[in-house]
Order: sequence, then C-alpha cells, then structure tokens
Amino acid sequence: MQQISFWRINPSSVKLTELVEQISNSETNSDGLSYYTQINDGVSLQCLMMGNQLASMINPLFVIYTYGLWISSAGDGDPDGYSSKSFDDVSFGDKSFDDMNVVNYGDAVVTDSFNKETGYIPELTAETIRVLNMLMAMVTEMYRAGQSCLNGSLMDTNPVDFAAALWFGTAQDPSSSDGGTLYAWAQRAGTNFSGQTLLIPDAIATDLSELQQSYADCVALVEEEKATKGVEMRHKVDDITRKLFVPLVQNFIHHLASEVCVYRASG
Repeated sequence: MQQISFWRINPSSVKLTELVEQISNSETNSDGLSYYTQINDGVSLQCLMMGNQLASMINPLFVIYTYGLWISSAGDGDPDGYSSKSFDDVSFGDKSFDDMNVVNYGDAVVTDSFNKETGYIPELTAETIRVLNMLMAMVTEMYRAGQSCLNGSLMDTNPVDFAAALWFGTAQDPSSSDGGTLYAWAQRAGTNFSGQTLLIPDAIATDLSELQQSYADCVALVEEEKATKGVEMRHKVDDITRKLFVPLVQNFIHHLASEVCVYRASG
C-alpha cells in the first residue's frame, strides 16, 4: 500500500472526526447533541455547514442542493427556481429551509435527527453528519483552494489541508477502517462489495496529496499561470468529488439490501 503523507493536518478538524465517532456511540440524544455542538479551537461539527456564504458559492454541490431545498415543500416552494433568487447578502439570507436559513440546511437536517418522532438513532445521526457536514466541508475547502489559486487570492494556510484533515483525522494507520474519519467511512463502505478495481480511499488520498502540492506550487506562479493552475485544480476537485460519491452510493445500496429489504420481507 502506498505510504500516505499526513503533513500539515489541521488539529481542530482532527478532533471533529473523534466527535463523530462519539456520537455514533452515544446513548442519548442529549449526549450526541453535546458532541455535535462542542467547540474545539473555534471549530465544531455544527459550524461546518453554517453561514459561510462565500464558500457556499464556490461549491457546486452546495448550489445544487440549496436549489432543490428552496423549491421543496420545506423551503419557499417557488417553482421558478433561480430566477427570483440571488446570492447577495440580503436576498440570500431571506431564503429558508425547515425554518432555518438555507445556508445552514445541513445543520437543520442534523438537528432534526436528534429529536425526530421515531426516536434518536446514534449511527444514523453520525452518518448524516459525515455526509452533510464533514463531506460537504471537505468539498468546499477543495474548491476554495482552486478558486483562490485562480483569482490570485492565496491564503496563508492551504485549504486542502483542512480537507485532508477531515479525510484522515487522527488515523496513524492509513489501512484502518475504524473511527469517525471519512477515510475509515469509505473503507467500511468498500468492504461490503467485492471485485472493486478502484480503491477509493487510497485513490482520494493520492489525489489530495497532488492537490496540496498544486496549491503550494501556485504561490510562485505569475498571474496568468495562476489562472491556468486554478482551472487544473478545479478539474482535479471535480474528479475527487465524483469519487466521494462512490461510498455514498455503496452505503445506500447496502442499506437497501440489508435493512429496507429485510424489513419488507419480515412485514
């Protein structure tokens, strides 16, 4: 197995992966909620999906999901879509989903999962947080890296580092499938299927390493070269994002086969 580099991992986001694991093992919704809202070095699982409008604008997945939620029955119900909506501070803040600002839709869904009528399910809540908070935050940071290289507004810290921290967490052994990291989550999803030719966790690890280096290289480039490099980075992020959908689909198929179908058979 390829040796994975854990350079420049953000310590705050590392702790977040541990909190997800604690939520999956929590006994009560109040315990799980306390882990979800716990702040470490200014970062919490809850705030990963709250209020960052600029980051939301450069994440195409976020735009797609918010569009769907805006026109849903829990949103403003406007079938006209984007024609009456914009991302400026005033009008964007007026758009709602489930009685919350649509920017915070991930938090709205997660918060509901703690208090849903059918009862609190720790594993399901943890899975929801992985997908709506951690995975979306990872995607946002990767697109932020490409955008800041493209427009020359380079940051002191590499945005890809934060994405890598969410992917790897505190894992010392890259082959581990235990824990709350997205890497471990993808590993577990893959074990439910045989005959795979592309090992998603390691493929994404390699892509993240290349993306980190691309951002570092962007610093020394002239303006025109930065623009070209930024476009290249965006294509790389598009590819990584497509790979991230593999464990999402794998978990969905496995859930249908192992739980939903079994429930119908027994009913």
